[in-house]
Amino acid sequence: MARPPKDNAEYFSHGAHERNSKEMRALRAKYGPEGYAVALMLLETLTDAPHFTIDESPVTMELIAGDFGVTTEHLIDIIQYLTKIQFLISSDGILSCPSLIERMQPLILKRKSRRHTDQPEEVMAAE
Repeated sequence: MARPPKDNAEYFSHGAHERNSKEMRALRAKYGPEGYAVALMLLETLTDAPHFTIDESPVTMELIAGDFGVTTEHLIDIIQYLTKIQFLISSDGILSCPSLIERMQPLILKRKSRRHTDQPEEVMAAE
């Protein structure tokens, strides 16, 4: 039986100067180191999520807030700010990060090309 295609990733690249991007400087100015930590944990959560998106349902927000160790209200406030500064996008109750999806394009393209070849399952499973 064929393994279902992966639509998430095990990791995301993180540049040494990520914290100094204009979005992260603005976030840190408003929320301090905790805001930056929440943003990185959101990136980790999105990376592990199908198609690098999560739903913004109240239950999901409460579960993520509990995992991150912040209140649901604080998490939502940070997400709204990240959306305002266009680091995140919220559309139809789905949250995504365009820069994360852009970073994942080489992996997505590699997987697509392998699906259209006769690569053994073991090779694809290693990704």
